[in-house]
Amino acid sequence: MDEKETREPQTITAFTEEMEKHPGYFTYYWDPGKGRLLLEVDKLETEFLYVNSLKAGIGSNDIGLDRNQLGSTKVVKFQRMGPKVLLTQVNYRYRAISDNPKEREAVEDAFARSVISGFTVEAEEDGVALIDATEFFLRDAKQVAQRLKDREQGEYELDPQRSAIYLPATRNFPKNTEIEAVLTYQGKTPETGSRPWRPSQRTSP
Repeated sequence: MDEKETREPQTITAFTEEMEKHPGYFTYYWDPGKGRLLLEVDKLETEFLYVNSLKAGIGSNDIGLDRNQLGSTKVVKFQRMGPKVLLTQVNYRYRAISDNPKEREAVEDAFARSVISGFTVEAEEDGVALIDATEFFLRDAKQVAQRLKDREQGEYELDPQRSAIYLPATRNFPKNTEIEAVLTYQGKTPETGSRPWRPSQRTSP
């Protein structure tokens, strides 16, 4: 048998030994050397509210990207699927109000589930999974690039090399976890340059 197959998964304590721990609703760890943010998922199958928002605007009301503008709001939950953890949106638009579990299951299976993101488990300990959520928080959740295109401002794309977790505004509380990121959008044509915007994405119960 291969040595990798017999080796026990690394514990969260050992994996995060050199990282900064920030306890809260979702305890997170900051890896300053690699610029990574890792989340402890200790609330599997527990619903919570996920909200993203735009921290900084671009100074033009016509475009409709104003500072502190809320984005989509979703009821979501983490689900463990083997070596992965999925962030799944709960479908409250179609549901069965019934005491019969088979009826509830039938309605749930009649409509496709929306998986927002998937994460590989980096370490685990006492039933708690540790996931690297860096890419999730550095994505264009507010769809800024599409909004600029729709408003005929040019074509832009997210530049990952100039985007990072903004730790000074990232906070953790007993009932709320707030993650902020600096995202830079690069013009895809010679007519467009690059513009930095700072949207923040928040999770809360």
